[in-house]
Amino acid sequence: MVCISFFQPYQALHLLFQTNQTGEIMEIVKNAKENEYAAICTNHLFNKKMSAKAKGLLSYLLIMPTGWKCSVEDLERTFSDGRDSIRAGLKEIEDLGYLKRHTVRENGRIQGIEYVVYEKAE
Repeated sequence: MVCISFFQPYQALHLLFQTNQTGEIMEIVKNAKENEYAAICTNHLFNKKMSAKAKGLLSYLLIMPTGWKCSVEDLERTFSDGRDSIRAGLKEIEDLGYLKRHTVRENGRIQGIEYVVYEKAE
């Protein structure tokens, strides 16, 4: 069963989904769009090989503006997951082709690692 209804024009979108197998119901209520919304490519959300953790992490990274910079430690402070969980999520995203790591060198010395995130798997 899928039920879609609107409450007060442009105020909220109410979606009700019921699965056929378990009878569980999921209700989604979407509010009117304001400045707190972002448009992203959603291909990764339908990738059955990707875990929910990796989908959430990649979605978070994709809503950031082009050129936005952060560190793995920043992600660890942003999410309630621990260090190992965040790093495992990044590894999964990398293994699926949505993230590439590049070693940054200066005068032959390693200065760090640069992560580049892609909307679609490379």
